[in-house]
Amino acid sequence: MKINNNHYYCVIGIGNHADSKLIPSLEKSGKKIIGLVSRSNNSYIRKYKRYRNIDQAIINLPKNTVFVVSTPPNTHYYFIKKLLKKNKNLIIEKPIFTSLNQIKSCKKFYFSKNNTTFIKEAFMYRYTLMYKKSISFIKKEFNKIETIMCNFVLPSNPPNSFRDQKTLDSSCLYDIGSYIFDFFVSLDVKISSLDIVEANFYNSKLLNLSFSFKLGHIKVYSKIGIGNKYTNSLITKTFSGKEIEFSNFFYGRSSKKIIKNISENTKFVFYDKNSFTKMFRENDKMKCLYKPREYYKLYKINKILLELSNKLSY
Repeated sequence: MKINNNHYYCVIGIGNHADSKLIPSLEKSGKKIIGLVSRSNNSYIRKYKRYRNIDQAIINLPKNTVFVVSTPPNTHYYFIKKLLKKNKNLIIEKPIFTSLNQIKSCKKFYFSKNNTTFIKEAFMYRYTLMYKKSISFIKKEFNKIETIMCNFVLPSNPPNSFRDQKTLDSSCLYDIGSYIFDFFVSLDVKISSLDIVEANFYNSKLLNLSFSFKLGHIKVYSKIGIGNKYTNSLITKTFSGKEIEFSNFFYGRSSKKIIKNISENTKFVFYDKNSFTKMFRENDKMKCLYKPREYYKLYKINKILLELSNKLSY
C-alpha cells in the first residue's frame, strides 16, 4: 500500500469507535498513524506511540500532523482551542460544537483568519453515493414534495460511552440530531416552525425524540434515539402521493443501499464504498476556501439544536 506522506496522523481518544472504525480506515486509506493520545494500555494499541495528554503529543509530533479527535462532544472545544492555537489541522467527530458561544469564539481565531489550517467535521455519510443521490433528488423534485420523513433510530446505544451521560449535549439530540440538521441545512432552504412532537426520558436521560419542522413548504418529521428496531431512512412523499425511500441513509461503512419507489413497488439497489476510508483519502486535498460558508452552516445547525434544547428544558 502506498503511503500518502502529505500528513501524519494522531488519534485522540481511543474508544470503540476509534478502534473499530477510525484507526482501520486511516490505515486502509494509506495514512501513517504516528501517535495516539490515550491512557489506555490495551494490547491492540501498543504498536503505536502513545501520549498521556495532548500537550505531550503537540511537543513531540511533526508540524504536519493531523489530529483526529474522537472524544465526547463536550470535550471537543477544549481540543479545538488547544490545537488551533498551535496551527494544527483537525478532523473532529460530530458534533464538532455543542453551543453557539463555542462557534462565535472559534470565529475569532479560525473562521475569520486567512490561513491554511483546516477543521473537518467527520460526517462520513457526506462521502456516500446515497448522500449525493438524495441531495440531487430533493433539489430536482423540491416543488413536488409535500412531506419528508427522516428517522434514525437504534435498538440500543454502545455500552460505556459518552452516551451514558445525562446531559443533552451527550444525548441523541446532539449525537444523532446533528446528522438530521447537517443534511437539511446542506439543502440551503429556510428551516422554520421547529416543534417537539414527543420526548421520552429514562432516569433523566433523553431516550428518544420526535420533532417536526418546515423546509420551505415541505413538512419534515423525524424520530431519533432508542427504539424497538433499527431505522435509518429518508422517505419523501409528493403531493400526488408518490413515495421514495432512501436507506440505509446515515451510514459510513460499505453497505447495500436501496432507493425504493414505494408507490410502484420497485427499487434500485447499489453498493456504497466505505466512506470513512474515502474521507481520509481525500483529506490531503482539503482547501480552506469556504470558511465563511462553513461558519454559517455550523452556526445555523447549533442554533436549531439550541432551540430544541430549550424546548426540552421547559
